[in-house]
Amino acid sequence: MCARRSLGVAIGGLGALLAKQIAAATVIAYDDLGPEALYALDLVAFPAVVIIDRAGRNFHETARAAWRSR
Repeated sequence: MCARRSLGVAIGGLGALLAKQIAAATVIAYDDLGPEALYALDLVAFPAVVIIDRAGRNFHETARAAWRSR
């Protein structure tokens, strides 16, 4: 399993566009949930920003704090 993990959320047309960039999807947990299962994704040229990383750092909070300190 890859050491890098993140949660992605996209709605509507954006979700459909980003889905085209998934090269492979492997169920890694909760396979009994079908499409709600936990998947490992192999991504190709995936245009996304990780907002909260696995260490709990929140991009919105750090960017806002940096902007306020200017």
